[in-house]
Order: sequence, then C-alpha cells, then structure tokens
Amino acid sequence: MHSLNRAGIKLNIFYHSQNSKKYANKIFEELTEEVVMFNENRLEYLAHMHFHVLIRFGEWDEILEESLELRQIFSIYRCIQKFARTLAYAVKGMIPEAENEYLSFNESKNGIPAEKRIGHNMAQPVLEVADAMAKGEILYRKKMYDEAFSELRRSCELSDNLIYSEPWDWPQPTRHALGVLLLEQGKVEEAEKVYKEDL
Repeated sequence: MHSLNRAGIKLNIFYHSQNSKKYANKIFEELTEEVVMFNENRLEYLAHMHFHVLIRFGEWDEILEESLELRQIFSIYRCIQKFARTLAYAVKGMIPEAENEYLSFNESKNGIPAEKRIGHNMAQPVLEVADAMAKGEILYRKKMYDEAFSELRRSCELSDNLIYSEPWDWPQPTRHALGVLLLEQGKVEEAEKVYKEDL
C-alpha cells in the first residue's frame, strides 16, 4: 500500500490521486498508537503520509479541516501536519496564518529528538527539506521571488543530500514545486532545466 501511495504522489494525475488517498487513508487507519509503539522509529513516519497526498493534489481545505487533536502522540505526524497547514495557508494567500503556522511547525521540528528517524534518514535532515519548502512558498506568496526561489533551490539540494531509498523518505518532489513557480514567473529555461534534473 505504501509503494502504491507513493507512486500516485509521483505521477500526480486524477486516477492516481484517488488511489493515493485511498491507500494513505488505509495506512493511517491501521497505524494505531498501539501498532506504532511496537516499532516507533520504523512505523511512525508512515502515519503522516496522507498529508503528503493532500499536499500533492492541492487539497488545501481538507488539510485545514483535519483535526489538530488527532494522533498528537506522534511527533513526526504533528510536525508534518503543521508543515501541510503552512503550505495550505500560503497557497490560499493567507500570509499571516501561514507565517504563524510556520513558527508552530518550526517549534515542533526543533522539539523532535535527535535519534528520531524518518525511514532510512534521521528526522532532522528530512524536516530541513520541509523547512526550506515552507519558507519558499511563503516568500513566493509575499512576492519576494528571488528569496523564494533561493529557498526552493535549497530544498532541492537538501533533498538530494538525503540517503537514497525507495520509496523516498521525503515524498514531495522539490523540483516540481520549484519548476511550477519558475514557469509562473516566465523563467522557462530554468524551469526546463529543473524538470530535466528531476528525471
């Protein structure tokens, strides 16, 4: 189920969005606190996958409607939820809310124990990718384009430096996020280069 979910995230088309959501929700339902505590380092990071599916397919309202009280024992889940909420507010043009949510995300990220893992990587390097993506998205919506693209390029570098695994430990394709915003600003040649690097 996890691999099918991740394939849908990468392909990003309607049919796969429906299947990705189905598999992510199924994983989420089965990962009760009792199951996760059996092997916390290996299983906890799977609990937040449905947020990545919602981000990938632009389900911003659904992200914001998700309860903040659910699964709060899971520190990675809590952190990724706040990352997702940061992006949702930014994309919807709600900049003060996005900035407040980013501060909450950052506080959550900094509170995660050093020994915590996300897949094959330590959690902190993975969450630094999220940090750069979140900053970039907020700056872009504030029309600070140079600073935004700098952060989004940094997210690509940070993602490239993660330990490689299949499925990848950071599910959001960083170059897709950078490329689409470059195109929006008419930077076609750089966007083409970014997309080719992702192949």
